[in-house]
Amino acid sequence: MDRYMKAFVIMSMVYLLADSVLGLVIAWNPVSMWLRFAHVHLNLLGFMAMMIFGVGYFILPRFSGRTLRWPGLVAVHFWASNLSLVGMVVLYSVWDAGWLVCSIIQAFSAALFLGNVGLSVLISPKEEVPAVRREKQGEAPARLIHG
Repeated sequence: MDRYMKAFVIMSMVYLLADSVLGLVIAWNPVSMWLRFAHVHLNLLGFMAMMIFGVGYFILPRFSGRTLRWPGLVAVHFWASNLSLVGMVVLYSVWDAGWLVCSIIQAFSAALFLGNVGLSVLISPKEEVPAVRREKQGEAPARLIHG
């Protein structure tokens, strides 16, 4: 698994922990709108989306027997999605223009994922995974999971 794929999964767990603590704070003080916004976004864009990104980058191209078309974009996506999420949460009630810019970057980072993984699965690959080549030659497929 690539380092940024692992980083997405690790950050997902960090956001889950932060979100869980924030959920406890909200349980004691349900008044703050900023806390609710932070809780929802850390859960959905932090925990859930980051986990999907990390696992999706690793699994989805393999399901189609292909490699990721633009692996260099995974790093751009990682930094864009993490920095914009933190920016959204911090700037929500402080600076409207900054929050809006971070929201746009967050949407752009999701589009990076959809484009990179989607096109890797749908468009014929630059390079096939070795197991797919052997299968076409009539050999038994090798395991795609490396430990």
